[in-house]
Amino acid sequence: MTRTTSKRLRGILGWAVASAIVGVIYASGLHGAPPANGAVVGAIFGSLVAVFFTYVAPELRRFRFVTALALKVASLTVMMLVGLTAGIYLFGLSDNPAYFDARSLQIYWLEADWGVDVVFMIGTALLINVVLSLQELVGPTRFWQILAGAYHQPRHENRIFVFLDLADSTAIAERLNDLGFHALLQRLVRDISPVIDNHHGTIDRYIGDAIVITWPVRDHVRNADCLNCLTAIAAYLRRNDARYQKQFGLTPHYRAGCHAGPIVAGEIGERRKEILFLGDTVNTAARLEEAAKQQNRDILVSGDLLEQLTLPDHLKSISLGRFNPRGRQQSLDLYAIEERATAQ
Repeated sequence: MTRTTSKRLRGILGWAVASAIVGVIYASGLHGAPPANGAVVGAIFGSLVAVFFTYVAPELRRFRFVTALALKVASLTVMMLVGLTAGIYLFGLSDNPAYFDARSLQIYWLEADWGVDVVFMIGTALLINVVLSLQELVGPTRFWQILAGAYHQPRHENRIFVFLDLADSTAIAERLNDLGFHALLQRLVRDISPVIDNHHGTIDRYIGDAIVITWPVRDHVRNADCLNCLTAIAAYLRRNDARYQKQFGLTPHYRAGCHAGPIVAGEIGERRKEILFLGDTVNTAARLEEAAKQQNRDILVSGDLLEQLTLPDHLKSISLGRFNPRGRQQSLDLYAIEERATAQ
């Protein structure tokens, strides 16, 4: 089972469990129904929602925000109605406590006051979509960190930073024009974001055509998630070369600079809040990406980061000597990372 499939299955299970809990509270508290009934109905709804947001909702991004939101709310409301109808048919009503009895559906939809349930469903669907839309604006990890107040007070952390920059971006932008270049960047970000997510990276920000990715050192340095992520992105672009050639007439290629060290992280902003990472570590990673461009290397890593990594078997490091980043007083050891040649 791939990491992507495993993650999707965990997501579906998580939605099912969370919805089952809500179903228990709603069914028992509002209707006096047995908790098991609410749990089953909630689990059915949660599974449908998870499948919807995994496979259908991404296709709605081509619509304007309001249109996409309306379609999502309508879809979720319909799914809740399906779950409710299934629950009534399976378990019956207090007025007709019979299992698998279609008369329960007749009583509910023709005689009962179902308007309250429908209003609750529409409100729940709207709330779910607003929360998920906010996650898309700042990223799911950042959203929950801000909500939990994890960085309300600035704090010190050790983090890995990767500056990932599109190679030959100036020439590509001139060739495609501004709208075409934006379409390329949009496609690339959409394509490689799941790869970054699968390797536990968090997109810190976009700077022009560059993507800044970060990992906590404590959790991800030993497994070399940052390097595995970069080689996985390169492999993805190679596999999909024909598609990029057909749509844009080019083969996209990234260069990266990687560094790790102490930073200060904290919330900043009033009307627009975000989590800001500050420190020499961030600046040094950016300088390594510049050096990668100058030295025509795909991946450059500082010695500070490399000595903490367990280098994967499919990669090798090449020492490039000492490097003095612009604006930094102390030099550091510099290494290029390359994939080992595979035996034919």
